[in-house]
Amino acid sequence: MPEKIRFIASFLASIEIWLVGMAVVASIIWPVFLPVTVAVAAFFWIIRWLAFGRISLRSPGDWAIVILVVMGLVTLWISQFPDRTQSQLLRLLSGIGLFYSIVNWGISKERYRLLILGIGFSGVSLAILAPITVGWSDHKLSLIPSGIFDNFPLVLPEPIHPNVMAGILVILLPIVFAILVFDWIELSLLARVSVVVACLVMFVILILTKSRRAWLAFSAVGFVLVMLRWRWGWIVSVLALVTAAIIVNSIGVTETLEALMVNNTLGGVTERMETWTRALYILNDFPLTSVGMGSFMETVDRLYPLFLQRPGVVDHAHNLFFQIGIDLALPGLVAWSAGLLLVVVMAWKLYRYGSRTHNPWVEGLGAGLFCSQLALSIHGLTDAVTWGMVRPAPVVWALWGLVISGWYVYVVRISDRLDLGEFQKL
Repeated sequence: MPEKIRFIASFLASIEIWLVGMAVVASIIWPVFLPVTVAVAAFFWIIRWLAFGRISLRSPGDWAIVILVVMGLVTLWISQFPDRTQSQLLRLLSGIGLFYSIVNWGISKERYRLLILGIGFSGVSLAILAPITVGWSDHKLSLIPSGIFDNFPLVLPEPIHPNVMAGILVILLPIVFAILVFDWIELSLLARVSVVVACLVMFVILILTKSRRAWLAFSAVGFVLVMLRWRWGWIVSVLALVTAAIIVNSIGVTETLEALMVNNTLGGVTERMETWTRALYILNDFPLTSVGMGSFMETVDRLYPLFLQRPGVVDHAHNLFFQIGIDLALPGLVAWSAGLLLVVVMAWKLYRYGSRTHNPWVEGLGAGLFCSQLALSIHGLTDAVTWGMVRPAPVVWALWGLVISGWYVYVVRISDRLDLGEFQKL
């Protein structure tokens, strides 16, 4: 291969994350760019082969991703709504492309710190733009004065749903918070102020979304972070659990569940249970092919009508795991769940590695990524705002890429084993 071609390919590979990242952001803002985003991500598979003789670093979850792609093609083939399914399949592929870009680009400590800075910046940017991009609700929780939202001018023709914003922030905030908690002593004054401000901004917006399930998820992972950071943290967590149990007992279990489950679409526990039974019907009747990504509402309305909700209202299963199973059938659900479990285990091992080597940065990063996936799972039990039709769905893939990349950089030390050429530190 001519050296000039390899030189150009190496340079392009050194800026891969910027080009793929910008393409993903563009597709989140303007979904019409989804085909372009997938094409850009695929282009860099060729670039990596020209530059390094490989299309990608091997990832422990490669087999699961192959199954997800295959099931995505199957669901497109059988879908009664191919345009909608194609859009969601492209969003899935864009997330997978972002995942591999992060894994292949973030192979040095310098680059990895830039990635963490980027994910933190993304969370803060979302929070800062939330007042003018979210369709705020003033019908829930009178504890938050509705007059606050009157000061937020909406600039998007299709505003972001508050629950979607909450679902994204609740998986990003634990990472920034963990860095603050674990690495406080090592941070410079400017870094401390920046991280504190970032946490406060994201936390305030999370509160304003009025998403009680997101609040619950963040509360749970907050106590987990305290337990991971301090040996006496388990005492705080036990006291918090006892206090929560007393509060729930005084309010009533049924009343507490109703308060947590109700939203603008579903009235409460009964409506949500009815929706989940319809999801189980679909999984039982179409276990190997699904019904096509994005077809939940029409399938339920035609084959399994809801009695407590009118047709054309409930557009997803309100459970992340059910929704993935409906979209990609049982093989897709098993593959995605295996990927999630793998990421959780590797994030935990990254935390343990940082603890053993007395590296607060790695320890906090591992704890934050672990709790991020814990928040995703807890919140996903009652909602599905990080998957499928939701525009910011690739954020989950970005976090998965960060876990794999962090494992390679700090534990495997892959940068010592690769010949990356003169652009390896760009």
